[in-house]
Amino acid sequence: MNVISNIGKFDEAQFSIDRRTVKVVIKKDNAVLLLNDGLLPGGGLDSKESDKDAITRELRKTGVTVKNVKRLVP
Repeated sequence: MNVISNIGKFDEAQFSIDRRTVKVVIKKDNAVLLLNDGLLPGGGLDSKESDKDAITRELRKTGVTVKNVKRLVP
């Protein structure tokens, strides 16, 4: 599978908080979007935030908007 883009650089400080997170697989045709030297887009959930709201917020930071969100795991 090809990579759509690899945006940003890995920052270890981003991974020091212990909280629930979402990760997003963005597919377009046969390519995926990766961030920070090969990581999937995503981030921590804010208080009382839904998964879909967190996904939308995190993707907005990258300039990406999505039309179709499907949950891959329960």
